[in-house]
Amino acid sequence: MEVRFLSDKEIGEAAEALETQLKQDEDTSWQAGAREQIVTYLKNHAEKYKWLAYGSYEGILVFEEAVRKIVLLYVIKDRRRGQTGTELLDFLMQYAETEHLPVIYADADPQLVTFYQKYGFDQEGEEKDAGTLKLVPMEYLIGRKSLGKVVTVTVDHPYGSFHPHLPDVLYPVNYGYVSDPISLDGEFQNAWVIGPLEPVETFKGVVSGIVYHKEDGTSRWIVTPLGQNVDYQKIIDLIGFEEQYYDTRILWVK
Repeated sequence: MEVRFLSDKEIGEAAEALETQLKQDEDTSWQAGAREQIVTYLKNHAEKYKWLAYGSYEGILVFEEAVRKIVLLYVIKDRRRGQTGTELLDFLMQYAETEHLPVIYADADPQLVTFYQKYGFDQEGEEKDAGTLKLVPMEYLIGRKSLGKVVTVTVDHPYGSFHPHLPDVLYPVNYGYVSDPISLDGEFQNAWVIGPLEPVETFKGVVSGIVYHKEDGTSRWIVTPLGQNVDYQKIIDLIGFEEQYYDTRILWVK
C-alpha cells in the first residue's frame, strides 16, 4: 500500500473513517470525550490541514503546514505493530525536505512518545492539557542528510560589510545563500561561511552544521573548508554576534 495526500473529497471520507475507528478504539489513552473533541475539531477545520493516508485509511496523519506541526497521527489497531506509522512519517519528511521545512513539530499522544523518539523526535517540553486531551510537544530537526554535503555559497553579505539591521556591526564572516534552489518555489538556503577572513563572492565547502531558529522554523547552514577540522566553539563565537538574538539549536556533522 502507499501513502498519499488526500483530495478534498477524500478528506471528508477520511474524517468519517477516523470517527468510526476512534469510537471503537479502547486502546488509545484518549477518553471518549477527547476522541469526539478531536474528530469534531478536525472536521470543522479540515481546510487548515494537509491530510495523509495509508491505504484505505488504515493510517491517517493530519499536518498543519503553517506552523509545521503534526496534529494527529492515528493507526488502526491491526496495523500498529507494522510500519504504517513510520511510512506516514517518512512520506511527510520527504515532503518537508522538498519544501525546505527545517523543523517538524508534533503534539503527541503520551502513548506515542516512545514511537516518535525512536523515529528521531525530541521531547520539547512537559506534557500539557488541551481540553480533554493530554499532549506532549515533540520536534524533529530535518536536514541531517545535508550534513557533510559539498555546496557552493553565493555571498551577499561579505566579511567586513555592515549588518543591515544591527547598527555599527560588521560581519566577522561571510554570509549568503546556497546557490542551488532547494525548494519547489525557488527558495534558497541561507548559510554562514567559516574560513576566509576576507570578502569573497562565492565559497565552496562542506555543510558542517545547521543552526535552527525555533521562533520561525528557519535554518542556516554552517559551511566550512573541505578537509578542515570543525572547531565548534570558534564557530559559535563567530556567528554569535547575530545568532545570540534567536532561540537556536545547532545540529553538527558527526
